[in-house]
Amino acid sequence: MPPIIVIGMHRAGTSLLTQILQQSGVFIGNDLDNNNESNFFCELNDWAFFQAGAFWDNPCNMNFLNKKFINDISSNFRKHIDSTKAKKYHNNLRKLSNSSDLWAWKDPRNTFTIEIWKNIFPEAKIIHIYRNPIDVAESLKQREIKFQNQRDSLTKTGIRKKINEFRLVKKRIYAQSLRVKYLQEGIKLWEDYTAKSLLNNENCLHLCYEKLLENPKKYINEIYNYLNINIKNKEIELIAKDINVNRKIAFKNNENLIELYEKIKNTELMKKLEYDKLLK
Repeated sequence: MPPIIVIGMHRAGTSLLTQILQQSGVFIGNDLDNNNESNFFCELNDWAFFQAGAFWDNPCNMNFLNKKFINDISSNFRKHIDSTKAKKYHNNLRKLSNSSDLWAWKDPRNTFTIEIWKNIFPEAKIIHIYRNPIDVAESLKQREIKFQNQRDSLTKTGIRKKINEFRLVKKRIYAQSLRVKYLQEGIKLWEDYTAKSLLNNENCLHLCYEKLLENPKKYINEIYNYLNINIKNKEIELIAKDINVNRKIAFKNNENLIELYEKIKNTELMKKLEYDKLLK
């Protein structure tokens, strides 16, 4: 069974989408982190980004992948996927490529490694979820502020920072992203991820976060139809009830964010996604 691959910008609803998949019985991994992301697949995406000299908040180099690079990375990924290392993701299956179950993983960086994954899994089902850039950028900023507040505390995050600092561990310990503390930069990053995701037209379902919150039953049903998942209406209703519809257009009560929205709402990508009409 080919996998379901979730793509899309960070903080754009990929976690909500993954929860919806889980509730229908789709397996998303035994090795999930706090963001419901499989450590096994995140490590593979990490490695691909590193080989290209890119980072999640500066993915520019991932736009220049050529056929040889994709084939080289794919060759290495296949070895990992068909090795015992894959048990990290799925304890009961040695070869993921032979899985007969519905399975998936989500990582926003799939957006830029998707050509590699399609090279390995040509029949993969792709789901792209997108959200308005103001809420995305603000959420990234607040997450960064929280992380930086914790790093000097006596919490596990702060203590871990001290240890990693001394060991010169090659990971970010002072900030997850200096860039996203600036809303305009968060918006530019949203443009990079969203524009890249929209290039996927084959075997891909594009899903609007705001529309999902506005009419959850309709779009949950659309997701399941796309994946050929049979599920009763009563079960869909129960899943829909768990969705926090108040998160739709969260920035509408913040004057500063409304002002920023007014400045960018007429850009080409905003109009293409009909985000120029959010507050009408």
